[in-house]
Amino acid sequence: MRYRHGKYILGSLLSIPFLPLMYWQGNRIMRSMPMLPEASGGSGSVTNGKTSSVNLLFVGESTIAGVGVRDHQESFAGNLAREIAEHLKVNTHWKVYGKSGYTAQQVLKHILPTITETQTDLIVIGLGANDAFKLNHPVRWNRQIRSLIEQLRNKFPEAPIAFISVPPIK
Repeated sequence: MRYRHGKYILGSLLSIPFLPLMYWQGNRIMRSMPMLPEASGGSGSVTNGKTSSVNLLFVGESTIAGVGVRDHQESFAGNLAREIAEHLKVNTHWKVYGKSGYTAQQVLKHILPTITETQTDLIVIGLGANDAFKLNHPVRWNRQIRSLIEQLRNKFPEAPIAFISVPPIK
């Protein structure tokens, strides 16, 4: 654990001379990057005539919010629901709680209180990229993720929680 903190601190110190350039580059990229809309339709179903169903709950940032696709049938949530329905031979029903640009702290504060479901069979979380871009310290991020898990576990004690992987950020 100390090695990881030391590595983080050393990397931070070595980057100090480059901060003005990094700040300028970051602003330039943000100005030139197109802002894609989030997908419409925050819930959906895959029905294949089966009697058993699986309820899915998606929580997170832009990947979960379906940025770049028209509706959630085409998003990560819709595609995963179709795969689960096909593989397990069940109907799937999903609900998406996502917001582009949100960090773990914002999800805790603004999204978790809005979750109205009382039962789900699987929770899928997609977070981390915005925290990295906004330089959220790894220890703080870890604490926020643990709080997120704890709150979801209190509301849905039997539901497994799965995290989608964050692409490498260098």
